Amino acid sequence: MRHERYFSIEEAERALARWRAEIERMAELARTLAARGFDVSAGHYRPGFHPDQLGPYPPEFVTLSQIVARLHREGILVKGLEDGLVDFPHRRPDGEEVYLCWRVGEPRLAYWHPLDTGFAGRRPLEQLR
Repeated sequence: MRHERYFSIEEAERALARWRAEIERMAELARTLAARGFDVSAGHYRPGFHPDQLGPYPPEFVTLSQIVARLHREGILVKGLEDGLVDFPHRRPDGEEVYLCWRVGEPRLAYWHPLDTGFAGRRPLEQLR
């Protein structure tokens, strides 16, 4: 077992409805920070960029980090900050572990992929059943 929590499709849809606004906010904050020269993955400004505030982290990065932590506590895996890509661990009836996948801009949860393929291996949710 790789994950502490697994979502049924219905549970993932409910979680997405509950957390969609926060995921969208996370993506917006990440894009804003990147545009200002802050590398959100590394947690610092890229060379050549000068922060315009005091302290090591801009307030937006603190907020972004808090959102990511809340999502992880719910069992939602953040896979892409700027595009708001999240995965929901799911177990198929045969026991295979896969991810139910969604990203900001998609109208609903509609894709899944095996653990080892990532976003490039996404398949329509209808193929999971």
